[in-house]
Amino acid sequence: MLACGWVAAYNAFYAIGRFVHPAEIIHFIESNNGLLMDGRLGTSPMIYRNLFRRWNVRTTTTTTNRNLDNLARRAGVAILCYWNEDGIKSGAHYVTIRWNAAANNYTMWNKRGVPTINTIDDFLRDETSGFIAMIAIW
Repeated sequence: MLACGWVAAYNAFYAIGRFVHPAEIIHFIESNNGLLMDGRLGTSPMIYRNLFRRWNVRTTTTTTNRNLDNLARRAGVAILCYWNEDGIKSGAHYVTIRWNAAANNYTMWNKRGVPTINTIDDFLRDETSGFIAMIAIW
C-alpha cells in the first residue's frame, strides 16, 4: 500500500481534532476494498466516505473540478487527490488541506512539508497535472 492515502486520512483526523491510530486507518482501508490493484495504485478516493463514517465524521466527495474552494472553505478540512506534475507516469497523490479564514489561505500537509496555498484552482494549475477528487470533511 502506498502511504499518501492513509497519511492524508490521518492528517485530516488530526486537523479536526480527532486521534485515530494509523494502524486503524490502514486496517480499515485494507479490509474494506479501499486499495486499487491491491495497493499497487494506492488508495481509492471512494473509501474515505466509509472510513470517516466509521468514526462518525461526515464527508462530501466530489470528482468534478467546480466550486472546490467553496466546498473546502465551508467544510474547513479536505483531502485533495490529484495527478502528480508528470501525470500518470508518477501517479496520483493525496494531501490534506485546512482552511485558515484569518489568513485567507489553506495550510497543506504535503510531501514537501506544510506550505500554504491561496486557492485550490491555483494549486491544481501550477503544481499538478490534473484533479481527481476532493473529500470535504465536516
